[in-house]
Amino acid sequence: MMEEEGRTVLVENTYQLGPLKKEKVSFEKIQKIAEDVLESVLKDATYDAAMAPKVSKNISQEILTQISELHYTRYKFACQVTLGEIKDQGVRISSRCLWDPTYDICVSAKYQKNQLFASALIFCIYFL
Repeated sequence: MMEEEGRTVLVENTYQLGPLKKEKVSFEKIQKIAEDVLESVLKDATYDAAMAPKVSKNISQEILTQISELHYTRYKFACQVTLGEIKDQGVRISSRCLWDPTYDICVSAKYQKNQLFASALIFCIYFL
């Protein structure tokens, strides 16, 4: 059931357990979006610890905005962006999820220039 302008509309269940071929998420398109956003936002940036949370949030929002323009139906997207300063240290970023490997994917993109690095993880989860 759905509410539409003050009235209830009955909607039949589609019983669709997976995306149609044309609706399946394109790993390459999403990775290109993430790489392009990281490049455009960070090309002239220097690391600032005070601004890093705000910048990473803005990058994440921009990636999600551009992904939403692809009009994938039944997919939920989450984006995690990590920014850091390169100072001869090692960094490991990992995540764990419970999902269906048939339809759900994780896309990653990275950026590094001068003393700044960035990593973006985009989780694409099929929603029944």
